[in-house]
Amino acid sequence: SDTVRYPMLLNSCFALELLLSLYFVVQWVQRSLSHKVPPADSRADEVLCCFFLVTYVVNAMRSQFAVAYALQFTALITLFTVVPTFLNPPGDEAAWFSFSYLRVANAVNAY
Repeated sequence: SDTVRYPMLLNSCFALELLLSLYFVVQWVQRSLSHKVPPADSRADEVLCCFFLVTYVVNAMRSQFAVAYALQFTALITLFTVVPTFLNPPGDEAAWFSFSYLRVANAVNAY
């Protein structure tokens, strides 16, 4: 059935995705100006990306794990913003450029 079992949980998840995606974009703007990523910010990015992976799985479940979901614009944005975060070597302050600015599209789509 198409009924949502836990609408408050789902709405909270999307509201959090909206806020964290906007924060991720603001971080990208700051890094594009300073051209460096402090180690603490790198760890914070990894925590945020873990949350983004959770929302990715929630949305995949909502679409019943259809292959077409993985090709949707917002799903691709998650891939292009999350995967590189975990592939950066630890302590690499020069890894300031990323596709984090694309999270703004996910923030708009969250609601």
